[in-house]
Amino acid sequence: MKNAAQTEGKANGLWQKTKYTNLVRNASSRKYFARFRHNGKLIWRSLDKDILSIAARRLPDKIKGVKDEQARLAAGSDPRITFEAAAKIYLERVKSSPDYKPKTKAYHEQRLDAL
Repeated sequence: MKNAAQTEGKANGLWQKTKYTNLVRNASSRKYFARFRHNGKLIWRSLDKDILSIAARRLPDKIKGVKDEQARLAAGSDPRITFEAAAKIYLERVKSSPDYKPKTKAYHEQRLDAL
């Protein structure tokens, strides 16, 4: 059903080209979108604007922001942390803490290994 709607939208001219590269306009909402490729993937991002000149000025910033975000994710320097990394940090703190008995430290390690 979704594919039929997409095909119908393309046939009716739902997306209109502009004179700017990587900038297209949705005919029904009249909003502009950035459409570009990065690392072989086609990326669409809304610019939330319906005026061509403003959308054209915001286009390079939007593309740069998306590319920077994807580079951070690929490099692993993303501020978001995975469960595995959080568990490793927690286990290091438990092992280095003098407040826990050796048996308690072993128990915490065993529980994390079970996850």
